[in-house]
Amino acid sequence: MFERYTEPARRAIFFAVYEAKRFGSTHIEPEHLLLGLLHDPQSLANKLFGLNAHADSLRLKMEQKYPSLNPRPKNGDLPLSDSGKRVLIHAAEEADRIGNPLIDTEHMLLGLLCEKESHAAKLLSEVGVELASARHIVAPPAGHTPDST
Repeated sequence: MFERYTEPARRAIFFAVYEAKRFGSTHIEPEHLLLGLLHDPQSLANKLFGLNAHADSLRLKMEQKYPSLNPRPKNGDLPLSDSGKRVLIHAAEEADRIGNPLIDTEHMLLGLLCEKESHAAKLLSEVGVELASARHIVAPPAGHTPDST
C-alpha cells in the first residue's frame, strides 16, 4: 500500500501511529497525520508551509481538543479511520494531479486540507494554510515560481 510513498512520507505515517497511540486512540485520524508531519522539520511540507513555526501551538490545540486517554501499547498497528483513509486517498490524487508518481509530505498536507471537515484542516486554516494557495505552492502554474507574481 505504501510503495508510492517517499521515505519522509512513510516516516510521517510512522509518527502518526505513534501520536495516535500516545493519545490513546483506536484509529489513526487526520489530526494524528498532521502531528506526524510535524515530526520532521526537514520535510518538504514543513519547508514549504513553515509548519515548524506553528508546531507547538498546533500540538497544544490538539491536546486541548483531544485530551490524552490511556496511551495504547507501543507494539501493534492501528488502522486508519475512514477520514484518515480519505486523507491518504486525497494525497495520492494530489500527486497524480500534478503528474508525480511519488507521494511525499506536501501531498499528504494537501490531502489533509481536502478533508475539510477534519480538525486538522481547520487547524491548518487557522495558521493560514488553505487548499487553493497550497496547491499553487506545491505545483505552481506553468511559467510561475512560488516567488514570482
